[in-house]
Amino acid sequence: MTYLTEELIALAGRSADIIPSRAALFARLSLLDWMTCGIAGWNEPLAVKLRQLSEMEGGTGHSTIIAGSRAPARMAALVNGATSHALDYDDTHFAHVGHLSVGIYPAALAIAEQQDLSAAEMMTAFLLGSEGAIRVGIKLGRAHYNLGFHQTATAGAFGATLAAGRLLGLGAVQMRHALGLCGTRASGMTSQFGSMG
Repeated sequence: MTYLTEELIALAGRSADIIPSRAALFARLSLLDWMTCGIAGWNEPLAVKLRQLSEMEGGTGHSTIIAGSRAPARMAALVNGATSHALDYDDTHFAHVGHLSVGIYPAALAIAEQQDLSAAEMMTAFLLGSEGAIRVGIKLGRAHYNLGFHQTATAGAFGATLAAGRLLGLGAVQMRHALGLCGTRASGMTSQFGSMG
């Protein structure tokens, strides 16, 4: 995976100037889709339980929970990601075999707010993270999904790491470590579909 790791590190450092206007439109539409799915999932039992957990253990923070309060970045990303995926209405990328926005936008929004960055910086990070998740998803292939792995979680985790790392300004060595940690922890099983798991 070394070659792919180097490819992802280079991707994280790309200039926002190279992003085509059509891709920027995609980022805005994905943001709208993600937020709408988050609002739609607001009353799902999983979303309610995670918001309760956030209130009990999360404390206050700089990051928004969709249609709600604020929490530390890590907790806000968890609540927003699960809430927006609760109904499984979110965007789908068929080469990636998963949903991009639910894994990447929660991390990007949480870190962008924590670091006081612009919406444009957040959307650039989302696009680069999406490209990274797609590349990982393609490398994993449909066989990965057919074995029971949920690529929204497994490949998507790399996209979220890439987006968050870019927004945090990680250098190449730090990004390599972040991607290594991501690879060690990335998981998700299709057997959990239809449950709160």
